[in-house]
Amino acid sequence: MIAGADSLLSTFHTNEADERSKFHSSSPYSHRHKTDVLECAIKNHAHLLKVPLIPPATVDAEISLVVKMVIGTDMDIGQGESDPSYVISAGQFFIGARIRDKNNYNTGAPCLGIEGTSGKTSGDRRYNSNLPKPSESYYPGRLETRLSLSDRWGTCFVSLDGGFSREMIFQHKLNPHNGLYLEIYADASNEKVGLKYNEVSIMQEN
Repeated sequence: MIAGADSLLSTFHTNEADERSKFHSSSPYSHRHKTDVLECAIKNHAHLLKVPLIPPATVDAEISLVVKMVIGTDMDIGQGESDPSYVISAGQFFIGARIRDKNNYNTGAPCLGIEGTSGKTSGDRRYNSNLPKPSESYYPGRLETRLSLSDRWGTCFVSLDGGFSREMIFQHKLNPHNGLYLEIYADASNEKVGLKYNEVSIMQEN
């Protein structure tokens, strides 16, 4: 459970029409996407996946939402060049976390905040600082993020150094009235992205 948020209800899968009728401002929302996906980017910052979470006009613009993502990545691919970004967008802008592969652990953090504009490729990308860097170098293959949409703030967590947690600060504030989407972007054109599973939970803060 996220502090200050409602408890998580059971997961459900719906189409867009059902989502509009089932989501209420006082209820949590959960979406699971579990599949073995291997994407090879054809250009820098390529858009790989977009999953609708909350349809447009379902919630008010000023609602306070907390988004939690649990991401499982392919361990073998993470040993090579693979630095994907898992983000939440409201159509135009996105905020989220960039996961860095094992090769980058000697220069900076295993995860860091990223924001920018959505599209066939991500634009106006802005990163948080690379530091601090972990003392351990194995690739964990699992990431947790929490995003407070109204506060432009979040954290990313991986199981390095007994638990590596990184604060993320954003300039953009998403408008959930425009709808919310899970998006995945690649980094460089020669990189592969291995997604094993992804769970997204959206809850209203009390």
